[in-house]
Amino acid sequence: MAPMRAVAWACLSVGLIASHALAQSAAPPSGTGAPPAPSASEAPPPPAPPPATTEPPPPAPTAPPPAPAPPPGAAPPLPPGAAPPPGAAPQPYPPPPGYYYPPPGYAYPPGYAYPPGYAYPPGYTYPPSYVQPPPPEKKPDPSERNHDGFYLRMGMGAGYGRVVAEGSDVKATYSGFGPVFELMFGGTIGSGFVLGGGLMGHDVSEPDLEVETGDVSVSGTVENESLGILLIGAFIDWFPDPKGGGHFGVALGPAEVGLQDEDGQSSDGLGGSLFGGYDFWVGDQWSLGVQARVVAAATEHRRNDIDFENTATSFQLLFTALNH
Repeated sequence: MAPMRAVAWACLSVGLIASHALAQSAAPPSGTGAPPAPSASEAPPPPAPPPATTEPPPPAPTAPPPAPAPPPGAAPPLPPGAAPPPGAAPQPYPPPPGYYYPPPGYAYPPGYAYPPGYAYPPGYTYPPSYVQPPPPEKKPDPSERNHDGFYLRMGMGAGYGRVVAEGSDVKATYSGFGPVFELMFGGTIGSGFVLGGGLMGHDVSEPDLEVETGDVSVSGTVENESLGILLIGAFIDWFPDPKGGGHFGVALGPAEVGLQDEDGQSSDGLGGSLFGGYDFWVGDQWSLGVQARVVAAATEHRRNDIDFENTATSFQLLFTALNH
């Protein structure tokens, strides 16, 4: 073991000495601070000249051709910035920079055309023209052209009337034609049912008169006089179809007949009426129509100490206006 350690240490010492000697020989001389300049034989060669080209140089830019002359008879162009004289036609806009009008006689090359079979693609159509949307639909008013709510009827026409007055030994009969009228108002109480009140009158002008006393009969005409029949009372008018025009009704109330008593008072009593007709709509609430009516009344009066019982009957035809 000892001889081998001695040999190892000897080899290590020789290696250290050799490396130190190589380092001393490679270091530059002291005091220079820079490596020595290369010799003339070691200088780099000069750069090679650029290769020669055979392409021709680019052409020099050419000036644009002059603008074409204006057509004969045209006004000369205005100088830049000048305003045209009053009444003169506006000057055309100059072409944009770099743009020139084609020379005279320019045309498309021969045979130029759109490609064959050119057409719009299948299914193509022009867009539909704008159509203003319709106004919103008005909601129907349930009261329009419907017999409900307030009721007002006015009518005029003509009729035939007959009044019979019977006493103890005397019988007088009055008859004739004359104008009739009505005025009725009320309200709807149910589907098509109207309850109200009004008056219905008949004026028998210059009635014919026949008087019977025992076996004697006398007849004539009451000139310049008229005999009235009047009914004032409540009524019910029924429309089977509230939106239709047919109606039927009945009225009942106090009645008067124009036969006067000893005090100059008309005879009074009780009367009734049956009526019906058809109304045609002429507005949302108004209608015009025709109506037939029968009026009957029973009254009494006293004259010349004789008590008379009177029976009146009236047949009427009216043209009416209804707000309902």
